[in-house]
Amino acid sequence: MENTGSILASLFKNAGMGEKLTLARLQAEWADRFDEPLSLHTFPSSLNKGLLVVNVDSPLWMQQLKFFKQAMLKKLDSYGINAIDFRQGRANPSSFNRVRRHSEEEIVHEKKISAEDAEWIEQTLSLSNVSDPELKERIKTVLEKALMRNP
Repeated sequence: MENTGSILASLFKNAGMGEKLTLARLQAEWADRFDEPLSLHTFPSSLNKGLLVVNVDSPLWMQQLKFFKQAMLKKLDSYGINAIDFRQGRANPSSFNRVRRHSEEEIVHEKKISAEDAEWIEQTLSLSNVSDPELKERIKTVLEKALMRNP
């Protein structure tokens, strides 16, 4: 019998959600992974085939990050990232409707998923080999949260 982790990993990979979920996790953990001031001036915006695109809020920081690129790649190795591309853009996580820390609690600002996304989730679940209703509901919740965080 397969464990839940391997079933979910396979489901997400087959549904093309693997990198989206990795990006969502990385965005939520960005401030923990990189200390200030680096985390205040950068934010991951996309992930495609191991290439992470990081938004940088100023040309000065863009220049400085060339010196930190290899160290950043080492810290991101566990996410399956093998290259980083820096682009000028918004680096404030709140502009991405992402996680913000307030005291010791995390508050997530999320939006509603579209009817098209809801239909995609239902179709994905109906094609899966998961028969346990509780597990299906948990997978549905994970997919909804990932889509709310990554439009």
